[in-house]
Amino acid sequence: MIINDHLAYLHRIITGVMSGDIVRMGIFNKLYAIGIVSIFQAINEQLEKLSEELDSELNLEAVSIRFDLYCRKDYWNKNWLFIDGEYLFSKLDIELYPVSYTSEINQMTDYLPNGVQGYQITPNVLTSFKGAMHQLCDDERMSNRDLLYALNTGLDKMLCLLDEVRKKVKNPQNHLYVKLWDELLEIYENDEFDKEYKEWIEDNGEPSLNELKARQKQEIFKFLNKNFLRYCNNPTGAEVKKCKLKITEDDLPYGTLIPESIAIECAKLERFIELKEEILTFNYEKLGQYLYKNYNQFEESEFFHITDFERIIDVINEAIAKHKPSLAKYLKRYEENQIKELYEDCKKVIITCKPFLKKDVRKTILEKYLFEILSDTDIKTEARKKLNGQSKIKYLCDMIAHLSNFYVFDVKYGADDFSKAMSKEYTGIAERTINRYIRTSINSRNGALYTWTKNNIDKLLKK
Repeated sequence: MIINDHLAYLHRIITGVMSGDIVRMGIFNKLYAIGIVSIFQAINEQLEKLSEELDSELNLEAVSIRFDLYCRKDYWNKNWLFIDGEYLFSKLDIELYPVSYTSEINQMTDYLPNGVQGYQITPNVLTSFKGAMHQLCDDERMSNRDLLYALNTGLDKMLCLLDEVRKKVKNPQNHLYVKLWDELLEIYENDEFDKEYKEWIEDNGEPSLNELKARQKQEIFKFLNKNFLRYCNNPTGAEVKKCKLKITEDDLPYGTLIPESIAIECAKLERFIELKEEILTFNYEKLGQYLYKNYNQFEESEFFHITDFERIIDVINEAIAKHKPSLAKYLKRYEENQIKELYEDCKKVIITCKPFLKKDVRKTILEKYLFEILSDTDIKTEARKKLNGQSKIKYLCDMIAHLSNFYVFDVKYGADDFSKAMSKEYTGIAERTINRYIRTSINSRNGALYTWTKNNIDKLLKK
């Protein structure tokens, strides 16, 4: 059960208490109130884990939380026992159950799923709640005052954690948007996406460059007609005038009507794509940000629309590059290969330093570190520039030095140990040169690599 359902379930229980149904039925007792406290505990544990995950991942479950409702204190305690608790507890004839008894807890939890506005709850969640109740109630009798304090504390902590999660959901790190896009491509995989295109190839034979360029425009036109970009702000007049993406009657099947709004839609789309000569490339960071921001407003079918559109454009790009091989540098696979080469280049050096890891650090941390940093847009740009130029060895030394600075490596190892290990991989570079680079890097506080390592290494080590 997702956190959103837990929150809805908790509110239904509270609403049931407030409606008076439970009180009139004579089943409200301390054990019932303790059940509410146990649900607070279960929810707060989930929120704590979720908040930690959001430091390095985009969690689509978190996006779906109704922060507009659940972050409001009045949504939870308006005219109910958290405000009027003293009155409720003092006026009702509440039995003082020996609350550690398993049978009492089972009786209470067996009632909850079917008695609160018909809401159903899974056996796994019930087991979780029962466990929390046993832990809370074990071998003690809670006074009314203690119970009221536990209820108020549970609510305050939940609201605090919800606000913390909300802030992280609203302002994730930019490179996580690319990870979201990659995740959606896996989720919304469609083997039939290019069926129409394949049939077109079968009917017409190998297309010319002009035919491919026209087909590219036709796919764009089809996509824009699905109104997927409806949540984008309208472009300014200047954006529309400067837009390089144009769709004319010459690009489309004869007789196709082009709406006047197509120029506006093209200007919207150009925020997410770029025409590099005849190749259409996507800005996955901006696209992922748009999808993430409006995730709850899209129908499931619309995620297939955008992922299919990206895939068919990629197929057309590949076909265009066959006509003009010089354009291959703009292809998606070319960039992916670049990143793979960067990863392997860094891995070759960084793995030589595995023997220097602190004893309590997992052996896989170095590979995980490489994967994370090369998912960051700023670091990818910096790494391409450095590793493909004369600064290659210096940049790799920066990487080792930063890991040393932030205690991934044992403090008993230093520049001499690292340079000796690295020189075995780069026999053409003098060991003393590598040693000098590392000593310089240890004192460096500049660059995207240093900033990322400083801000994220602790979270990575805890995973």
